Amino acid sequence: QLDEFPSEEEIFPLQRLPFHNILVAVPSTPEPFLARCYGPSWAEEAVVWSHSSRGRELLRVSLCNYMCAVHNCGYVAPVASASADLSLAMVNLSNEGELRDLLWNSLGWASPYMAECKDDQSVNIEMLELLGLESRTIALPAVGLAAASHKKAKNWLEMLR
Repeated sequence: QLDEFPSEEEIFPLQRLPFHNILVAVPSTPEPFLARCYGPSWAEEAVVWSHSSRGRELLRVSLCNYMCAVHNCGYVAPVASASADLSLAMVNLSNEGELRDLLWNSLGWASPYMAECKDDQSVNIEMLELLGLESRTIALPAVGLAAASHKKAKNWLEMLR
């Protein structure tokens, strides 16, 4: 067994748990795997990564502060319709193949996210509207959130409240 993969005993039997307004299949005991991969504080804090030209840096924030910041940025959790057909109808599609084809033809691959996102001018508004998404820009200090000290990051999160 490799630590970066869950063991068979950690996966089976699968259980169903709520995720937003739907039930999803999840491993029977995910906690040991999550602790191996993300550390013992995986359930109490969020890790926010920065991918900049200076390298990859991280900021650890309490889950409570992170959720508050996300809420204050205007995030609204997605809601699935009662069926796949209804969800597709919400974006004027009639079947799953149509969605895959539309994404492939417009993005070059079957992903709901844009292939390139360089700046506000590269945002594909039509695709965002199709997916029920929007683009927002949040001004951050010049040093960047991940490069800031824990105290500065905490102040930034407070500013979002």
